[in-house]
Amino acid sequence: MPPRFSGWCRTAALLAALLLAHPAAAGVSITIAPGMALDEPALQALVRQELAAGRDGDWLIRIVQPALPLGNPSAAPVLVTLTADQPASGGSGGRRLTGWLAVQDGTGHVGRLRMVAVLDEVVTVPVPVEALPAGALVTPEQFRMVPWPLQRLDPDALRSMAELDGMEVVRRLPAGRPVLRNGLQQPRMVRRGEPVRINFVRGGLRLSVTGTALDDGALGATVRASNLTSARQVQGRVVAAGEIAIGEDS
Repeated sequence: MPPRFSGWCRTAALLAALLLAHPAAAGVSITIAPGMALDEPALQALVRQELAAGRDGDWLIRIVQPALPLGNPSAAPVLVTLTADQPASGGSGGRRLTGWLAVQDGTGHVGRLRMVAVLDEVVTVPVPVEALPAGALVTPEQFRMVPWPLQRLDPDALRSMAELDGMEVVRRLPAGRPVLRNGLQQPRMVRRGEPVRINFVRGGLRLSVTGTALDDGALGATVRASNLTSARQVQGRVVAAGEIAIGEDS
């Protein structure tokens, strides 16, 4: 063998040995059983470990690179370590996380693979278990909390059960979809076209007559009503279900 060629072969062999025997870099790791392929759920779990080290919350993870599953011919457990190029950052989701996978076999040899993942941050939001019609009064039992990609969540979507309890549905709410703030309102205590008790209050004098509501109104709202006795239109504050007050104490 010519000296130059022999020297090139020795150099190539040395470079290969340095690459294969290089120890795995610090990072998060999982162990793959002998003969078990590295599939997407396993790599997603590894990425999730990396994200958990940097910030709270959950994520939807799509692996772009490498192509999965990766076959595993090793007869011994294989250690797979992910080292991210940069920590997971905040934002509205749809971000890329890149890094390197160090795959270490039972002999201590290591191979490296490029890893690219697309991330969507997930938040938990209440959604109706069944469709709710307009006018329905809401209770927490009608909802369940589900994970939802933050990137696809409307900024006006409600995030907690506390924001729902006791509210009234403005328009039909489909099952399984986040609820927008404008889809709910404070419950109407007075409804247009329905009977209403009109309380006239002046000093120690209190007089009640029956009327018909001309507006919808929640507790504390100012609405109009028609006095059935005088046929006059009056305006008062909603003080209870089907009741308004007019005067200095209203």
